[in-house]
Amino acid sequence: MIVPAIPGGLPAGRVTHDIASAVHVLDLAFVLPPLVATAIMLWRGHVAGPALAAALLCRMATLGLAMLGMNLVFVDQPDVGEVALWAMVATVAAGWLAIGAGRMRPVRDAWLRPSLW
Repeated sequence: MIVPAIPGGLPAGRVTHDIASAVHVLDLAFVLPPLVATAIMLWRGHVAGPALAAALLCRMATLGLAMLGMNLVFVDQPDVGEVALWAMVATVAAGWLAIGAGRMRPVRDAWLRPSLW
């Protein structure tokens, strides 16, 4: 854990804003590049774009809910702006998932393009 390694004990608000968390590093390294790549795939009409977008939207919705819960439970005085940000991230991701689910249609015969592989 990072917090026990801080000299002087636990910070006053139980939040360390100046120390990079392993979770933040992993999110920046392994979530943002696929988000950008998926956006490009969707823009270009690539057949794998919608499937990747659905998976990443699920990831963003769960990330938003997790961060919202942590801000409400683990922080003594939650920042209203940060709570609103994570609530918006979760709501927007869930909303786009709902829109995408509503637009789903039966699969056509030749949905798997040979050019993809």
